[in-house]
Parts: sequence; C-alpha cells; structure tokens
Amino acid sequence: MTPQQVLTRLRIQMAMHLLHGDDSIACIGQACGFSDQSAFTRKFKAEVGMAPRQYRAMIAARQEGRVLES
Repeated sequence: MTPQQVLTRLRIQMAMHLLHGDDSIACIGQACGFSDQSAFTRKFKAEVGMAPRQYRAMIAARQEGRVLES
C-alpha cells in the first residue's frame, strides 16, 4: 500500500466517523482533506462500496432499529 493510499484510507475512516453527525457531506469531505464533494464521493464509494449519502442512510436505519427494539 502506498503512502497516498494509506492517507486516503485514513481520510475515509475519519469521514465515516463524521457521517454519524449532522454536518453536510460537502463539509465532511472538505474537513477530511478532499478538494470538492465529487472527489470525496468518488473516493468514498471506491473504498466503502457506497456513496456517503447511502452510508449515512444506513447508519440512520440501524439507529432507528435500535430505538424500536428498546
């Protein structure tokens, strides 16, 4: 794995953490060092297998499931 790949993976992991919050996807991408939202979305999808918006929706669905089970 190249240093650039390691850096990208770390940025994506940070983004995954931040997507649990309320910040916009564009703000999260910028905070994680991506030049624009489309670059962030492309890299995120390549690493995670889904777009940031889909990942956030999955998180929300899982959290709703936990609330309903309680």
